[in-house]
Order: sequence, then structure tokens, then C-alpha cells
Amino acid sequence: MKIISTVISIKKVNSIWIFALVLAIIKLWLTSHLPIIAIWAGHDHLKYVQMAFEISDFSPPFPYNQYTLMREPGYPFFIRLSYILGLSLRFSQELIYISSGFLLAWSFYKYYCNKIVVILFLTLYIFVPASFYLNRLTLRHAIYLPLTTFIISCLIHLINSKSEKIRFLRWSTILGIGLAWFWNTRPEGALIIPAIAIAYIIITIQILHSHYNLRYALNLVSHSIVRVLIPVFLVTLLLSTITYFKYGVFATNDLKNPGLKAVYSRLTTVSPDRWRYKVPVPRETRMEIYSVSPTFWKLSHYLEGEGKGWFTASCKTIDICDDYGGGWFVWALRDAVAKVGEYRSAPATEDFYYRIDHELKAACQSGQLKCKNRLFSLSSFAPDIHPEYVDSFVKSLGDV
Repeated sequence: MKIISTVISIKKVNSIWIFALVLAIIKLWLTSHLPIIAIWAGHDHLKYVQMAFEISDFSPPFPYNQYTLMREPGYPFFIRLSYILGLSLRFSQELIYISSGFLLAWSFYKYYCNKIVVILFLTLYIFVPASFYLNRLTLRHAIYLPLTTFIISCLIHLINSKSEKIRFLRWSTILGIGLAWFWNTRPEGALIIPAIAIAYIIITIQILHSHYNLRYALNLVSHSIVRVLIPVFLVTLLLSTITYFKYGVFATNDLKNPGLKAVYSRLTTVSPDRWRYKVPVPRETRMEIYSVSPTFWKLSHYLEGEGKGWFTASCKTIDICDDYGGGWFVWALRDAVAKVGEYRSAPATEDFYYRIDHELKAACQSGQLKCKNRLFSLSSFAPDIHPEYVDSFVKSLGDV
């Protein structure tokens, strides 16, 4: 009887994954005829395809402009890998999306054994309407969700395998590999850190509850964290070294270059009394800065003229129609620097940004500009915390 019941239970378990596999095949069939969309766009889409072929080019000279290091290398690497494997990009994006969903479902089922939740999740995940559209685009969004799902799967294993040291550390390494790719795919990759931190707090508490040994808990958790960080460090180091060899700056992309980060952060500290919701550097503030920074003044012709084309994007998205809204200002700033010929090489561009930063710093210290300290900013590009942003965040949770 035991053998019969075991066979029946195995069949029930297998039926879940057979059903899920059928769903995956149906999804691949439904999307097989849909072409990939790689439209021309200076800052997105086709640019990723171009970067995919530049990423493995080590034959000098290496042309440089404002688009060269504009994006992180994670998604171009995926495009290149798909090409090397002989797979169409459309199929590869759908495959990684579905595979990550299967991994999360399996990870959940392994420890919680809830067939209904697994079936419902996979059905919704595989056929969610947005995936039919996003997986056709040549945008990093196509792998951002699968990588996030992969990381969540690893965290589930970590939380549930802390009593088995070898498996716990193995999944720590796997998490590190996924996080290394995630970290170099989007600039806001750091946003995943709080979720990982919460998971490790839970793990530490669980280990203490089981072993009542603080030293053992801290030793195991610290060993795990090191295994997570090593792949992130090594991959980022490798990418930065390649960038230095080709272009002369030690960074994975332009938005992580210290010069651009410094000047953007400095610009947003000027005239805090003139702060405006979702506008990092209002027009009145720019006018004030032009008068004290000869280097920044060079950008005025573009920023107050041709660059206003960026208003259209912020107008459609966040209803800011009379100024540079949100994250569009940094792209307008880079285009303005390119317009005056300062994107001729990466070191020259960094030097130009630093000149602006030094001029603004001197103006702030001398009292020519009224500036504030950014003590509580999460990053150089993150806005300061204001009540308006908190209210907007709370309302967005309600919309969800």
C-alpha cells in the first residue's frame, strides 16, 4: 500500500509540472510569430543591439560619444549570448521569462507544497498580458523581471535551508551570480538590497532560535554574504576593467562615472527654497547657475533651446510640460555636454563635469549660490525625501 500511495503522490506532483510545461509550450507557440521590436531610438531599443556587438569588440580604435557608455552592459550581454547560442532574441527573452517563473514556482513548492498556489501562479505568470508586449521589445525590462524572480527564488532557498550549511552556502553563491547580473542591468539595482537585507535578518533570527549561538549565526550569515558579494564584485570589476582598457574610465557605464554623479548631485543642491515637485533643477535655478559657472553656461544654448524637446517625454509621463521632469534632466544634460563637443573621450568628459562641480562648489562656499547638504539622499541621482514624494508613494500603493 505504501508503494502504491507513493506512486500516486509522485504522479500528482508530476502532473503539476506537466500541466505547467503544457502552458509554457502554448505560450511559446502563441508568441512564435511575433517579431521583435528594435526601433531606432538614440537612448533605447536599437542601441542595446548595437552595444551587444560592441561589447565583444576589442580591436582599436574605440569610437566614443554620449551613447557609448549610456547603458549598463547586462542586457547587451544577454543579446550577445542569445546570438552566440543561435537563438532568436524573441525566443530567448520568452524562455528566460518562463524559466524564471518555473524556478520560483519550484522553489515555493519544494518547501510549502501548495499545488493550487503553484498552478495559479504559473498560469497568471505565463499568460500575464504585459509579458506578450514586453518580451517583444529590445529593452532591459525583458530580463529585469526574470532576474528579480530569480533572486526571490534564491532567497526562498536561503530562508529554508539555513540548517543545511552546504546547501545554504551553495544557494548563496547562486544568489551572488544572479545579483551580479541584476546589478549591471539597471542603475536602480540597489533597490533590491532592502529585500535581501530583510531575508538575512529573518535567517539570522531563525538560526539563533534553532542553535541559540550568536557566534555560529553571525559566522554562517557573514560567510553567506561574502559568497553573495564576491560574484557581484568580480563581475563589476571585470566590466569596469574592460571599460578602462577601451575608453579610459574605470566604471561600467557613464551614469556611474564620478564626474557626472558629482555634478548632477551638486546641481540639485542649489536654491533649495525653489524646490519643485519632480523637477530636479528648475529653469530659475539653471539661470542662477549660468551666472556663476562659465563651464555650465556653455550648456545654456542647448538646455534652453533644442534640449526642450525632452519636455515632451516628461509631459506625457508625469505631466511636467514646462521644464525637465524627473529622470529626463540627466539625459538632457549629457546631450548638452555632447553638443558643445565634450564627449570626444571619456576622460575629457569627466574633466568637463568636474570643472562644473568645482565652480558650483566654490560658488556655494562663497555665498554666491544658496546650497544645501544632501545628507539623506539614497544616491547622486535620487531626489531628496519630501512629504510630496511620500504622499505620492502612498497613493501609488493604493492604486496597486
